[in-house]
Amino acid sequence: MAMNQVSIVFDLARAAEKMCEWKNVGSSKQAWSEGPFIEAPANQRIIDLPEVDGSKVEPYIAKAAIIEQFEIFKEICVFFQAPFNKKRAEKLRGCVDDVLLDRLIAAVTRRNELTHQDDCQPPTMREAVEYFYDITELAVQFGSLASEGLFDNKSIQPTAKASAD
Repeated sequence: MAMNQVSIVFDLARAAEKMCEWKNVGSSKQAWSEGPFIEAPANQRIIDLPEVDGSKVEPYIAKAAIIEQFEIFKEICVFFQAPFNKKRAEKLRGCVDDVLLDRLIAAVTRRNELTHQDDCQPPTMREAVEYFYDITELAVQFGSLASEGLFDNKSIQPTAKASAD
């Protein structure tokens, strides 16, 4: 499914590029004899990919953007020794604001859905932009907490409530 998505998005994007080049005007030009790279065989069921508002491109570009943004965020978290998964986030309950940890868990959960579940709700470009803003703010806040030494293993002391859980 992922390879189908990437191939279809590439075909559509490449066709748009070709349409914008003056040297390709006219159906007899060589540029129009290439591709598409993926299609259903004759008399077979068409490749059925989900759409968002009539677009097959938007969900896959948004998906790729969200996954890539998370990978960059993860690198920042590793640098700060900050949490970047549910398990580490839960270990910090009582040391880090729950709202911050809940936002992190929501971002991780969405990234995991998009990475591992073909049948999850397709993302939109608006979601990708909002995701970018959210994880950027999380990275800034984690950077601030890291500069205070919060993520140093020696300084993490859960509250009585968190250690009782």
